[in-house]
Amino acid sequence: MKIQENTIDNICVYSLLPYKAPLTQALCIEAKFYKNAKAYTLLGCVIALYLKHKVLIEAPQNIVIVPIPLGAKRRAERGYNQVEEILKYVLKDSNVTNKKYTLDTKLLARVKETTPQMTLGRAERLKNMSGVFKAPAPLCADTLYIVVDDVVTTGATLAAAHSALKQAGAKHTLLLAIAH
Repeated sequence: MKIQENTIDNICVYSLLPYKAPLTQALCIEAKFYKNAKAYTLLGCVIALYLKHKVLIEAPQNIVIVPIPLGAKRRAERGYNQVEEILKYVLKDSNVTNKKYTLDTKLLARVKETTPQMTLGRAERLKNMSGVFKAPAPLCADTLYIVVDDVVTTGATLAAAHSALKQAGAKHTLLLAIAH
């Protein structure tokens, strides 16, 4: 696995798989639009391996894994959040059970609906995501908050999530995308 590291507004975003690879693209589409359990399992295994070998070794005791939330309208249309589903498989993996971790699907709230990012250019994406997320304050200073999205292009979504967590008092964050 070749991990890509991008810096967006002085924020580091890690992504695990190239989206252009046919298998990665197929898995992301199956997870996002078809609620495919095999896709969740495979993508979850990739995240679990990354966490085990690159993150959990040096992480603080408390780890909260936070999926990027969907807007209420999009969630109602789909009936699920594919990133949440993938992360459920991550936490079943015995490779990540050596630390205290939780999956918190409510920590980050999407407070406004947005236009789908895939239809927008870079500047529009950044504007579209401004002020979209909110997190309850105060967050624990000794906790690592790992924010996960499925695909990163410009990083606008993860940067907006990072901003909300920092405003709520998070000191340690890791921004992670399955694909780039």
